[in-house]
Amino acid sequence: MNSNPNSQPPRREIRAYISMLLAMLIIGFSLVFVKIALRHANVYDVIAHRFTIGFLSLLLVYARPGFSFPRYRRGDLKMLGVITFFFPLLFFTLQTLGLRYTSALEAGILSASLPILTLVGATLWLRERNTLLQIAGIVVSVAGIAYIFYHNGLSFSSGSFK
Repeated sequence: MNSNPNSQPPRREIRAYISMLLAMLIIGFSLVFVKIALRHANVYDVIAHRFTIGFLSLLLVYARPGFSFPRYRRGDLKMLGVITFFFPLLFFTLQTLGLRYTSALEAGILSASLPILTLVGATLWLRERNTLLQIAGIVVSVAGIAYIFYHNGLSFSSGSFK
């Protein structure tokens, strides 16, 4: 970013922030949309439709003029296959199965706790050092999750939300 405090941020930076905001809206609303879809279809139909929509969306991106596929080596494709199995295939399947048994709000709270778990895991297993800003972010996240639990009367009992 430009060091001049009076200058406008570059267009690419603005586009990046807008893209991140759009991605977070899509991810956040996807829990609600999947929960609504589960009222009208079974789990496997919802998963199939979700992957179909994703496939068609990628086709639109690939059909764009000037798009070129990245070059992969044989070893890259093996790793890409492993990654594809876990995310999106296994992740979306388990997420949809889990949404059958809980609300979108509770699933959102669990999703919001993932950055906390990531930071703790990086500290314990990778021996990464945390900055004061990261620790402050974790404190704010935990406080927000506690606030939602307190005001919505959510509690853990016998392995599920009550």
